[in-house]
Amino acid sequence: MKKRLFVKSDYIKLEILKALREQNNLTFYMLTKITKINWNSLNPNCNFLEKLGFIKIKQEKTPGMEYSVISITKEGEKILNLFE
Repeated sequence: MKKRLFVKSDYIKLEILKALREQNNLTFYMLTKITKINWNSLNPNCNFLEKLGFIKIKQEKTPGMEYSVISITKEGEKILNLFE
């Protein structure tokens, strides 16, 4: 039996970083559509990536609506390059 090096949430984090590298400044909604990761998994993984400094989550407002814009940082791009 082959030993796994990563858990499922690690692969989710890498998919998030890859999607943001391809198209930066995405909303959670757009990120769920691109990655096919549901919001319940996406949100905590994005929050963790932000704590590590790999992504930035910025709150934006339009009349009557508030939303988040997610972007990859230079540190996030560096760490992603280590796994490719």
